[in-house]
Amino acid sequence: MTVASVRPTIKQKPAHPVLLLQAFLKRDWFLALSYRLPFIVDLFQSVLSVTFLFFLARVVGHKIATSSGLQVPYFGFAVIGTLMIGILTVSLASFSKRIRIDQMTGTLEVLFSMPVRPWLVVMASATYQVVYALITSGITLALAFWFGMRFHVTAMSAVVAVVDFIAALVVFGCLGMGLAAFVMVFKRGETVTALLVGALGLVGGVLYPVSSLSTPLRHLADVIPFTWALNAMRDALLGGHADYYQLTKVGVAALVLCPLSLWVFNVALNHAKKLGAVGQY
Repeated sequence: MTVASVRPTIKQKPAHPVLLLQAFLKRDWFLALSYRLPFIVDLFQSVLSVTFLFFLARVVGHKIATSSGLQVPYFGFAVIGTLMIGILTVSLASFSKRIRIDQMTGTLEVLFSMPVRPWLVVMASATYQVVYALITSGITLALAFWFGMRFHVTAMSAVVAVVDFIAALVVFGCLGMGLAAFVMVFKRGETVTALLVGALGLVGGVLYPVSSLSTPLRHLADVIPFTWALNAMRDALLGGHADYYQLTKVGVAALVLCPLSLWVFNVALNHAKKLGAVGQY
């Protein structure tokens, strides 16, 4: 009997998800501190975005109807739409971008060898970008308030807004995981991201109501979770209306897309492993 045959097997202890998340947040925070110019650029971009919407609202010059028929100021209508599409864009791009960077730096296979599920590694590694987008969105919202945007909320509409926002983040994250699966197989996903964001910006009612679209596009908008989340958010924050119907649809979409996106990512990862192409770029 050899020494190797009696050597005890060392099992890696699974990494705790919270500790994993803290590690990635700490890593990306220190990386961001070494490049401080983007903080200033993003702040300046927020000011430009709010200023553009402010003057655009002056051109429009009247209130606009939400999906439920409520009349709200166009400035708030456009600000909410812009913030939601911005958070969606970051959620779509962050997961696939993180995978792409780790592929090019040769660290993806190392990360996937950790004692934790690969999809959790992908989510944790992209969390900083999502959190940063939420913070910049809060700054933009504060600037919009300073420019004259006002909220009209009730206790129930505030609850609906919070729940809708959380459910929308889950939906956006699921879409991001789906795009990460695409990158695992096809390696490049920038074009798909730009196409999805452009399509949602067109039919999602970001800067104009969905009712102004042609009939085919309006029917398409009516089946997109992004539109549901945006409608519920506008009604809750600008009209004081708790739209439980739209909120329910967003919640159901989150419950369906969450396991589906993880399954798709695992299938894509297993396919890449069979080809020996996990770390290839």
